[in-house]
Formats: sequence, C-alpha cells, structure tokens
Amino acid sequence: MQRTSIASLAAIAFAPLIAACPRSDNSAEIERIKAKAMAAHPGDPVAATKANNEALESRALAVQSNNPRENAALVFLGYYTKNVFAIPAVCKEQSVDLAAYSSAFVDANKASFAAAASLVDTKGLIERLRPIADKHARSELEGFASMRQTDLKGACSFVRDNAPGMASGTKFSNVMPKIHEILVSR
Repeated sequence: MQRTSIASLAAIAFAPLIAACPRSDNSAEIERIKAKAMAAHPGDPVAATKANNEALESRALAVQSNNPRENAALVFLGYYTKNVFAIPAVCKEQSVDLAAYSSAFVDANKASFAAAASLVDTKGLIERLRPIADKHARSELEGFASMRQTDLKGACSFVRDNAPGMASGTKFSNVMPKIHEILVSR
C-alpha cells in the first residue's frame, strides 16, 4: 500500500460529500462521480480523491441558486453533519469513541460553521441531513476500511488514534475551497 499522510488519508476517507445537490439525497450521483474518479486514477487513491472532490465541487457550484452563499452553507452543513455526527455514530456502534475527532473537526471548521449559521437554520438542517449523512458515513468508513485492509472497527480506531490529523485533512476550506470562499464571502 502506498504510504500517505494522515491528512491525505482523511481526505480519501471522507471526501465524497453530500455536496452535488445539497437539497436532496444524491447517493447515485455521488457514486457515479466517485467511480469515474477512481477509474481515471487506478491505484492512486490520493489523485482519485482530488479528482472526486473537484468534480463534486463543480457539480455543487453548477446548482442554480438565487443565493449562492446559502447554497454553500447547505453543502457545508451536509459535510459537517456527516463528520461531526454520522461518522462518530457509526463508530460508536463499533465501540469506538470519536469524541476527539468530532471536537477537532469542529475546531478546524469554526469559520465555516459561523458563516453557515449566519445564513441558515443550522439545527433544523442538521436534523434533516442526518439520515443522508448516516448512509454516506457508513459507506465511506467501509471504503476506508477496505483501503486500509481492515474492518469497520479498525477504520474507526484509526480515525480515533489519528484524530487531529484526520480533522485537519478534512477541513472544509481544503476539501472544497471554492465553495468555502463563497460561504465566507461578504
């Protein structure tokens, strides 16, 4: 297996965002984009993830909206919900506590969350996004486990044991820089 940094592993593990159309469950579209990126970069998960993120970001930017900042807030909140609530919930089922990961992710994304909170009802949206995020979290953790040649509990343990690096690698401004820029613009 190719040696990669914790931040790169985080991007690989948790990159397929609830982003291409944040107002609905777009699992099929996300899987199609992910498969295309993986086919274009076989054996190179870092390059495939970068291509995947760029395609998802382009798709999200193409969504017509009267309020691009609000749309960016929706994309961010889907991503936030998955990383702060859904991934830890899946790992809790495996008896692995990801409180340190959630906390580090929240800290790394304070500016993005504050911008989103100034635009939309974050609590209400997080509740609405949670079922979609739960499904994506499980799928992404299973893919990460496969890449790491371990089981789901092993993947969760890896995230727990590398929480600061994983959270840093999944910082929204790094993963979706164009959407982040729209979100925080005034």
